[in-house]
Amino acid sequence: MMEWQPIETVPKDGTIVDLWHRDGFRITDEWWAGDDDDFCGIHRDEFTHWMLPPEPPEPTKSIKEWE
Repeated sequence: MMEWQPIETVPKDGTIVDLWHRDGFRITDEWWAGDDDDFCGIHRDEFTHWMLPPEPPEPTKSIKEWE
């Protein structure tokens, strides 16, 4: 699993990332918007760290098994 990285190193190529807000909470599935130094309307200065999202878990049952 990837560790938290400094916000200055965040990918700026549309990669989906999780962000750590300076007020102590996580925002998931964001990406660099490329406009005005922000992530989809939230300015970069509000975040201190980023990391790639974790891999999804393996499914335990198919949808058909639940029916």
